[in-house]
Amino acid sequence: MRAHRSRSPLSAPPTLPWNHPRQRLSQKKYWLVAATINSLPDQLWVEIMSRLPVKSLLRCKCVQKPWCRLIDTLIHDRTFVTKHLNSSIDRPSLYIRSYDVSRRVRNSFVTICNENGDNAHLDTVIEDFDLSPFRQQYHMSFLGSHCNGIMCISVLRQNIVLLCNPALREFKLITGSCLGPRRRIDQT
Repeated sequence: MRAHRSRSPLSAPPTLPWNHPRQRLSQKKYWLVAATINSLPDQLWVEIMSRLPVKSLLRCKCVQKPWCRLIDTLIHDRTFVTKHLNSSIDRPSLYIRSYDVSRRVRNSFVTICNENGDNAHLDTVIEDFDLSPFRQQYHMSFLGSHCNGIMCISVLRQNIVLLCNPALREFKLITGSCLGPRRRIDQT
């Protein structure tokens, strides 16, 4: 009796435009690569996916439906999320709030990568982080704290806190927080 193994994400390769000028693999080579990827153990898939930046991981959902199902399963699995978070700690990022020439606020994340281990060459990736749906409604300030990739942003003069996961572009508005509204200090 053979052990049943779950299907890997490339079990049914997508239909590709083989005559497209950017397509470099012949159909035969593509199937060879697909067969090799299909033979990878599930643990190796999880290891590979845990090392990808979140943005790349979410892009992989668009490859085909089995990949989308796999990644949806992974991002809701606590073990995978912990593994991914631990690997991303090695890639520190900074939140930067700046103003452009027209005085518009720009929120950005700068990720610093040191792939080869020496400090002679550091790669950086800058991504815009759009808070415009909330910025139009509230005057926000960065509270100055984050934990496990979740940022905490306070809304001035109101009893509201915004928790956001910049990697997944997810937000949670919390009203009635314990912080209380910000009050002015009497200078007299």
